Amino acid sequence: MPNDKRARHKAYRQAKQAQLRRAQQRRRNLRRGGVVASVVVVALVIALLTIGGKPAHHVATSAGKTTTTTTPSSSTKPPPSNHAGSVAASPLPAKVAAALYPRNPPARSADCSAPTAASSSTATTTIPAKGNAVSIVPAPAKVGFPALNGSSPRYTKFTSAPPFCINVNDKYIATMVTTAGTMKIELLPRYAPVTVNNFVFLADYHFFNGVVFQRVIPGFVDQGGDPTGTGSGGPGYTIGDEYPKSIAAYDAGALAMANTGAPHSGGSQFFIVVGSGGKGLTPTYSMFGQVISGMSVADKINAGGDSADNGDPPKITYKMLSVSVTAEPAS
Repeated sequence: MPNDKRARHKAYRQAKQAQLRRAQQRRRNLRRGGVVASVVVVALVIALLTIGGKPAHHVATSAGKTTTTTTPSSSTKPPPSNHAGSVAASPLPAKVAAALYPRNPPARSADCSAPTAASSSTATTTIPAKGNAVSIVPAPAKVGFPALNGSSPRYTKFTSAPPFCINVNDKYIATMVTTAGTMKIELLPRYAPVTVNNFVFLADYHFFNGVVFQRVIPGFVDQGGDPTGTGSGGPGYTIGDEYPKSIAAYDAGALAMANTGAPHSGGSQFFIVVGSGGKGLTPTYSMFGQVISGMSVADKINAGGDSADNGDPPKITYKMLSVSVTAEPAS
């Protein structure tokens, strides 16, 4: 009997040990499965952000075939800042503001004193629109910064990046009128001075008027800004990157630059984050604005998107009728 009891105890211990080993193995399998799933998710996100055959201005694209000039100005590392602790009041949630780097602006250009007015006598050659494209109107070489009152002529192609002319202490509000409604976007010059300067430059030369949202992925992003409507066009130049610290910057309503995946490849293409789509990004897109009213318009554009073919083309094509920017001293 004692031997039987010891045998039973031994068998019980062995069964418990076997059960413990099976539980440990299951946990190891789950961890391995989680790693594999994470790798698959990352791979899918990368596939979404890089369109085969098109310089993915990403959620994004930017210069594509029209890229001619690279203007390095910022890096992914936090730049030295003389403005630490003095960034103007932001419309951003605290978690988003904390995910951005305050940046020193470049020196103001000498080409800012005389805005290009509508009376420009320089002859231009217009390439007519076709399909989703708008007319391509080349600007004169070394064109100056446009007037902020909308009086400058329209150009949709340039030979070089814009001179730096904005005042980062001012408050810039972009009004984007689309066929789906109107959005207002607060630009963030203290966090992305070069990118905001570029957007103001293009908007006040009426670059975005008539340009479609050519890539729309439901639950992810609305992407536009390519005058050719193909996803591979841009303004004729590229600008430097001004990346955020983390993906927390890409909250719903975030306005960010698309790019080809290469450094300093942004140009005119941008995207608006919809819903929780920012969680699928990496901090490799310059974030430079936040929708402050009309987010329902971005949602409406997004509802017309297509999950197939990376959202290009969307099921319903919306376009920008106009984009204008106003500036006022920050309070």
